[in-house]
Amino acid sequence: MTQLSKEQIDKLFDFVRSKYVRHIDVQHELVDHLASDIESEMNEDNTLSFESALSKVYSKFPISGFSKYVKQSESAMNTMWYKMILSEFTKYGGIPFLIALVTIVYTIFLLLTYFTTIAFYTLVIAVVIFGFISTWKLRYIVKGESHNEDDKYLVVSIFKGWAMTFTALPVLVSQYFSNFEWVHNFSDSDKLQIVIFSFLLSINIIWNMMALYRFPALISNVLNEKYNHLNLEIKLNSD
Repeated sequence: MTQLSKEQIDKLFDFVRSKYVRHIDVQHELVDHLASDIESEMNEDNTLSFESALSKVYSKFPISGFSKYVKQSESAMNTMWYKMILSEFTKYGGIPFLIALVTIVYTIFLLLTYFTTIAFYTLVIAVVIFGFISTWKLRYIVKGESHNEDDKYLVVSIFKGWAMTFTALPVLVSQYFSNFEWVHNFSDSDKLQIVIFSFLLSINIIWNMMALYRFPALISNVLNEKYNHLNLEIKLNSD
């Protein structure tokens, strides 16, 4: 039974990289897929060389090469993170979470009610800085021996996209509920808008706290469990 040698596997990696597949985890999945198909072809025809088997297997891909496969991987990864993020919020959705959420919403509401203009700009600036710090930290989750390699992994790049979206989303969405006129001219009729804004800002704060203290460990588990069989030798930055 034919099994590819380490040298042949290395050639597959070179071949995949030559087709502009830049993410390391996608490269490993592609090599895993190609190696399996090549071994099957060589087992069916023992006169077939490695190079011929590779050409035969690659010819089954569309004219665009691996681009469709990469797009499918990106789509699957987006779906995976979407479900995982919702799952994380659901996991913390018990009584303690609700108490913390109500407390933060009420505190922000009081600050905005009594110190409207100053509180608004102070909170927005603080949340932007907090979001920048939490998102920046995600840049340094995966590292190589001499430099950070987080952008080389699709699983991390996709997550960071979600992280930046969730960081900005509450403030952006709040614009649909309020024209923010109450920031400079507060009245009792504006209380509902302030409650909505306080809620969205609270979700933003909770998200960034999870990005700082929960999601790095989550990414670690995903990388180690999902890609363990590919021997990625991933090192996580604990700084």
